[in-house]
Amino acid sequence: MIATALGTCVLTIMGIAAKRQGWELGEATAVVEKTMTSQAPRQIQNLKVVISLPRNITEAQRRVLKHVVNDCPVKRNLDPSITIDLVWS
Repeated sequence: MIATALGTCVLTIMGIAAKRQGWELGEATAVVEKTMTSQAPRQIQNLKVVISLPRNITEAQRRVLKHVVNDCPVKRNLDPSITIDLVWS
């Protein structure tokens, strides 16, 4: 559920930013892969978020979106021991 919440939050924050700027975000996706620790108690070790943006997004728009995802409330509230890798494609 945490992985789904993070992906949804990232997309929502990007959508809000795009709407404010008057951009059409289109078919953006976020796929989240979760890695757990191997020793008990099992905990989330890493969340890898692969974010795909439509081809019509400019480099300037991409920079804005990369910045705003850091304001995702889910991302901000996860334990600091969890590494979060944002991969942009």
